[in-house]
Amino acid sequence: MAAEKKCLRCGGTNLEPGHIQGICGLHFQPKNVKSCTLRTADVLIEANLCPDCGTLELVGDIRKARSLTANPDGKARSGVQRDVQCP
Repeated sequence: MAAEKKCLRCGGTNLEPGHIQGICGLHFQPKNVKSCTLRTADVLIEANLCPDCGTLELVGDIRKARSLTANPDGKARSGVQRDVQCP
């Protein structure tokens, strides 16, 4: 059973999922992208808004970020945490 998501600020459980919208969407681009990749370096960002206190939580696609920044041996490059898990 998945853990219930809670607001990082007030602990509320009434989070509203969504996306940050721009002209072409909003993406994160890791600074240390491995050089040989056929994929785009854009990592999708999703968001959760707490209607109780207004906190906006941004969550990136960690699988895509890891695939873009991992060394050939599978270890993360400097500055990338591999033990972070998406809520």
